[in-house]
Amino acid sequence: LALDPEAAAARAGERDRFEDEGEALQRRVAGAYEQLAAAAPGRWRRVAADRDVEAVHADVLAAVEAALASGAPA
Repeated sequence: LALDPEAAAARAGERDRFEDEGEALQRRVAGAYEQLAAAAPGRWRRVAADRDVEAVHADVLAAVEAALASGAPA
């Protein structure tokens, strides 16, 4: 799920140790996932999470169903 760390922080509920590490950690984690996706685009799916919950849910479900139907790694 792709979401800007600032937007994610605005949505956050209860804080945990990952949020306490700050935005720099969140950006490094996001960058690492972007590198993984770029290295193996057939294996990774990117879903924009800056939309309403129903739209994100529908896209995640569609990606999982497509991966299962094709036999590709989920």
